[in-house]
Amino acid sequence: KGDRRLANMLTTAKLTTAAALVRKESRGAHFRSDYPVPDARLARRSFLTLAQAEEIANEAAQTQRPRRARAAASRHAALHA
Repeated sequence: KGDRRLANMLTTAKLTTAAALVRKESRGAHFRSDYPVPDARLARRSFLTLAQAEEIANEAAQTQRPRRARAAASRHAALHA
């Protein structure tokens, strides 16, 4: 039961984070310094599938990590391939 709860929380976190990354505006409690103003054209619901969220998370993990961390991850992957 605890494992299922944790899996559900992680899935929710992944979906929430992915939705925040693809949003191109600030609205309510969601603020982005690169898009500080609400955009009335975007005032609608948006939907993501878990597969889309995982793709966004994987892309963000590759592009957001500092260069040193990416290099270390590449070395680790090469050692364990």
